[in-house]
Amino acid sequence: MRKGYLYLILYSVLTGSVGVAVRFTQGMNAYGITFFRAGIGVVFMFLLISLSRKLHELKPQNYIKTLLVGLVQGASLVMYMAAIQKTAIANAMFLLYTAPIFSLFFAKLFFKEKIQHVTIIGIIATIIGIILLLDPTKMGLNPENTIGNLLGLGSGLGFALMGMISKSLRKTATGNYLALWQYLIIACMLLFFISGSDFRLAANNIGVLLFLGIFTCGIAFTLFMKGIGSVEAQKIFIITSLEPVVGTLLGMAFFKEIPSLLSFLGIALIFFGVYFVTTRQAAGAHANAHELS
Repeated sequence: MRKGYLYLILYSVLTGSVGVAVRFTQGMNAYGITFFRAGIGVVFMFLLISLSRKLHELKPQNYIKTLLVGLVQGASLVMYMAAIQKTAIANAMFLLYTAPIFSLFFAKLFFKEKIQHVTIIGIIATIIGIILLLDPTKMGLNPENTIGNLLGLGSGLGFALMGMISKSLRKTATGNYLALWQYLIIACMLLFFISGSDFRLAANNIGVLLFLGIFTCGIAFTLFMKGIGSVEAQKIFIITSLEPVVGTLLGMAFFKEIPSLLSFLGIALIFFGVYFVTTRQAAGAHANAHELS
């Protein structure tokens, strides 16, 4: 299980760099960036799996769940990008990170997990931490933002549901299988949002897109899919709440964006929540030693 925690932490570090990397792109919209990130990630994963002589792992199985892993995550990404356009950015980001709350219910419903006090404390700490990190003064419930807020909430629901479907597949499928098929499906979905000009713009941003595709998609989501195999469903998205913390710290390093004292308190609470759930085990809790790598 501790290896699973490490995989999810590394995933969070890599995906936490997305926001900073995107700011180095020029002229590209969110859909174009996400499409090329997914496409490059798929090519990288396929080459890596080929060189590792593990192509047999990619043989399609459980078609409905495999399709859902990609469609649900793709829908979550589209809803999140739409939410950013229709509500406050802080609202959209916070609602995306409601995934730990949804995963709590999904863990009980799909995996019959006993909800632990450790998990409840971890969720409370990380959710409050994210609110403080994003600055509660920038959030609001303006009626004009209702659609955007609902889209943001949908993105958080979709993110959590994707994790649960993926975890259920980990009994028979490897992390390589799930990561590659997920992003292949997402790339196909995003084709509907892409035009010829996006390909021209991609050529001018190839360096950043290679970083996004290889590190924040290919490597990151392979680690995520490996990690969820041995981590309890109710704890997965508490650990990945480190993602906005990494983004904030990188913003300090690259753009001299100094967080407020409230934001630093939020960072501390998130670190506490993650530390708490990863160092305290419920009595009798064991990692599933039969998951594939």
